Amino acid sequence: MTKQKRLPSAYCLLLLAAAVIYGVLALSDNIWADEAYTFAMLPHSFGEIWQITAADVHPPLYYFAAKLFTAAFGYSQYSLRLFSGVCYWLILAIGGAQLTRLFSRKTGLLFMALYLLFPFSLEHAAEARMYSFASLAVFLCALFAYRVWLTERSTDWIGFVVSGLCAGYTHYFALVSAGVIYGLLFLCCLIRRRKLLKGWFLAAAATIILYLPWLKCLLEQLAYKASNEYWIGAITIQSLLNDLIYLLHANGFSAFPLFFGLLGLGLVIRLARKKAAAPLLALSVPVITLALGVGISMIMRPIFILRYLVPCGPLIIFFVAYGIDTIGREALRGGVVTLMLAAFCSNLIFALEDILPNPEKFGAAAVSQAEQAQAYVIQVSNHLHVSQVVAYYAPQVPVYTPETLGAASPYENIHLLEERPEEERCLAVLTDPDTEPDDSLFPGYQGTKLGTYFAAYDTFDLWLLELP
Repeated sequence: MTKQKRLPSAYCLLLLAAAVIYGVLALSDNIWADEAYTFAMLPHSFGEIWQITAADVHPPLYYFAAKLFTAAFGYSQYSLRLFSGVCYWLILAIGGAQLTRLFSRKTGLLFMALYLLFPFSLEHAAEARMYSFASLAVFLCALFAYRVWLTERSTDWIGFVVSGLCAGYTHYFALVSAGVIYGLLFLCCLIRRRKLLKGWFLAAAATIILYLPWLKCLLEQLAYKASNEYWIGAITIQSLLNDLIYLLHANGFSAFPLFFGLLGLGLVIRLARKKAAAPLLALSVPVITLALGVGISMIMRPIFILRYLVPCGPLIIFFVAYGIDTIGREALRGGVVTLMLAAFCSNLIFALEDILPNPEKFGAAAVSQAEQAQAYVIQVSNHLHVSQVVAYYAPQVPVYTPETLGAASPYENIHLLEERPEEERCLAVLTDPDTEPDDSLFPGYQGTKLGTYFAAYDTFDLWLLELP
């Protein structure tokens, strides 16, 4: 191995920094509804998880993997969040090593430094959801596709199929991104290297066959969502602009979207002139995924939100890292990297603030204030989200809400409001801010406001109602 291809000491330092950052971010206890859903899912058996996710909107593999991880390291909020950090750490470790060997040392190190602090990905680095796991799967799928192109080895074909399947069994837009990678590899084989087509068809056939067990669930979910209400709002020109700003924005640095946009355009032009196919193909994966999501949402019904593009984050950063490495002037290259890292670090500071104690967060302390409550009643506007957070922090107490998740619910203690037996002498009631509990639902109860709390994106008042 040439000196240029060896892993430098900076590689180990970046991995150490990543381990510290992800470990610290995993200390956050600001749970939102989807994370509460994950926590509620893990105590179920693998068969039950399959059945519940079949009625939900996401495949089951992430829950399987998270269940195995927490079985080994303990079922806790920290260990589950740490699982997401481990997935991102593996992206850095594998990406830094492979990009150094396949391209250059600078590309590998730039990828590691930029992806570690990339705001769009960092936001999900310790989130108890499937986006980090999906990012790892999509990144490996693209990496194995490139290795197949270079080596034609059967082990790389196997890695290509396995990672593609992992993407498809984790998130549907990760499935779309993996499908785009399959399609791009097919076009490259068709145009430049037809001897690889046999291997591609075998890989595609194996992928389809191994995905058949879930295909029925996918089709049923698509049919249901096509004919029923769904929570994603309509996509407009303004929402697209807001999403792009959010994607490119380092918190507190409002000029960064313009800088990043111009940098991206400049790198596209530069790499196109150099005929650098690998980074341009990598960028085309999120671009095509975004185009498909937005197109279907505008033509049929809304199914896409920006965080569904998170699994493509490593490919975006590889494109940027490769492009910056081609900038000939060292001073200009250093200035670009410095500006990007400075802006990204401001977002890291914002992310670290989330782990600080806050008495207004709804959690164990708030639940202890209402420990004598025999049931929780949710009367907030966003009752589906708030009820799940309450169910996580008060797992032994029934939670009554106007609407539940039905067959897709992993919760044992969430029930419809109409099922409340009305025998409790003491209730905890959650209402919208500055709103008292509905007297018609609680005749004869005397109420005391315990405080105003927030859980992720929702703010509400907590009341204790007692019969005299």
